[in-house]
Amino acid sequence: MQKEKRINVDSGVETTSEKRHKTIHWLSRHPTPYNAGLFRALSAEESFNLIVHFRDPILKSHPWQSYFKQGYISRVYDRTMGVDWHLLSIAKKEQNSIFIIAGWDHPTSIILINYLMLMRRKFILWTDTPELKRKRSLFFSFIRSFWLRIIFNCAYKIMGTGKPAIEALQKMGASKNKLIIFPYFVDIDYYTDNHHVYNTGDEQIVKFVSSGRLVNSLKGHDIALIALSKVASITEKQFIYFIVGTGADQQTLKEMAQKLEIGDKVKCLGWIEQNKLTELLHSTDVLIHPSPVHEPYGVAVIEAMASGVVVLASDATCAGIDRIAHGVNGFIHPSGNTQILAEQILFLLKNPKRIEEIGRKARLTAEEWPISRGVEIVKKAI
Repeated sequence: MQKEKRINVDSGVETTSEKRHKTIHWLSRHPTPYNAGLFRALSAEESFNLIVHFRDPILKSHPWQSYFKQGYISRVYDRTMGVDWHLLSIAKKEQNSIFIIAGWDHPTSIILINYLMLMRRKFILWTDTPELKRKRSLFFSFIRSFWLRIIFNCAYKIMGTGKPAIEALQKMGASKNKLIIFPYFVDIDYYTDNHHVYNTGDEQIVKFVSSGRLVNSLKGHDIALIALSKVASITEKQFIYFIVGTGADQQTLKEMAQKLEIGDKVKCLGWIEQNKLTELLHSTDVLIHPSPVHEPYGVAVIEAMASGVVVLASDATCAGIDRIAHGVNGFIHPSGNTQILAEQILFLLKNPKRIEEIGRKARLTAEEWPISRGVEIVKKAI
């Protein structure tokens, strides 16, 4: 294969690499630690080049300080009138390139998809689980449904983040033979901890954690507090609950914990970086993920399972529905149901030895989805 000079479109750094057969242009929302692992693995492949186009450099709701754009070529949208016209010019110039488009809700994506359909070019869609019950105006709903059926018909493949996404896409009109399960991927090795100490003694403190934006209407941390307070009122079993993240309801949660008389058992840690979160998961027993409304995926669930942590997820959390076999490698509770969530918490407090058993099965489930599997799915798809 021929050597060629290549410019890193994000940093401007010139690198030497093997000239590859195809270029994949991957449209993504913003840099994340989980996608970074996938992109680095894909960039190491010799059969194609990968260039990632980020819509945003960072989200205010996820203020990571760590740098997640190392090891692969990337750039951030250069918008004029809300559209990254440079990306569209790339599509026009590079006739043999393949586009993998995460989402269809941005003007750049919409224009690009329409152009690729018009030119009969190959493109792949990637989406998490669409919310089928979301209320929209009749006119907009009709236009959206009509357009989506057209792009589903023209797309080469459609990747959905797990079984819930695939089922929703089929209901929306996507052809079964085009659908591919392609969830988010986390680096399994990164979350491996051979020294994970499970609380198996009756007198030990069981550690619970929730990780995510502190917006109760979306993440339901208040639901977790109510469930924990119910448990605290009927048992002397000791526990502590760590809340990780920032958001509008941070102070509300602190005050709520005091009113529920479990303030001494609740620790709000604020925002912590990925390496610190991983350390926390390795010393934690149970993740509570009580989303009260539709959550298109829920990466916190797969991070916890990769760490060997028992997950208590609501049935509105698509990652929970996708990965958890209830009572085997985790637990599912009806969204908003504090009583059932409390019963699950109480069960684990009274049966601490089950925490180790269920946590190990969660880890085994996570091991079925290493990043290498994601790479193979992409290679097969293109």
